[in-house]
Amino acid sequence: MATKDTQDWLEAYLELCTLIKATIPEIEHIDLWYDQLSYELQEYPYPPKSLFIDFNATSIDTIGIKAQDMNFNVGFIFAFDTVSDSFDDSPNQAIALEFGTTLRKIHSMIHGLSGDNFSSMNRNGFGKENAPQHCIAYRQTYACIIRDYGAIDDTEETDLGAIPVTLQITKGAGTPPEDLEMFPGIPNT
Repeated sequence: MATKDTQDWLEAYLELCTLIKATIPEIEHIDLWYDQLSYELQEYPYPPKSLFIDFNATSIDTIGIKAQDMNFNVGFIFAFDTVSDSFDDSPNQAIALEFGTTLRKIHSMIHGLSGDNFSSMNRNGFGKENAPQHCIAYRQTYACIIRDYGAIDDTEETDLGAIPVTLQITKGAGTPPEDLEMFPGIPNT
C-alpha cells in the first residue's frame, strides 16, 4: 500500500477505478488493459460499456538513491459493444455514436486530474483501437508522473517516549573574560 510519501501505479489504477465509478456510472466494467479486444473468444463477453486502463512508462528519471519519477502514458480504452451502425442516415446512428458522449465524459474527468498516486493528467493522444466487428473502441492517452520510492527499504518508526535530560550549569566556569566582545557593540553581562 502506498503511503503519503510514495506513489504506486497499481494504487493509481485503484484510485482511478474508484473515481471513474463514482463519476461516470454508465461505465459498466473497468479492468487493466491486456489487449482484451484482440482475444474475443477468450475475453468476451465483457459488459457493453467497458473501460480498460493501460499504464506504460515512457521514461524514468532517478531523483535520488532508490527514488524515481516515472513518466507514464496512461491509456483509457473505452469499448462500446453495439450492433448499431454509425454510417450517415443509419436508423440507429444515434445509438452507435453514444460512445462519443462517454468519451467526452472520460476526458472531462481525467484531463487535469491529479490524485494521491499520480500527478496531473495531460491528454497527449487519442485514436481508434482495433476491436471486434460488433464493438467501437477508442483510446485516450494522458501523461502523468508517478513518484516511486518502492525500492527504499521499509523502516519501522519507534516512539521512544519522553527521554529525561538533565542539564547542569556551573556559574563562572564558562564565563568569558571581560575584554572579549562576543557580539560587537553589545556589552558582556
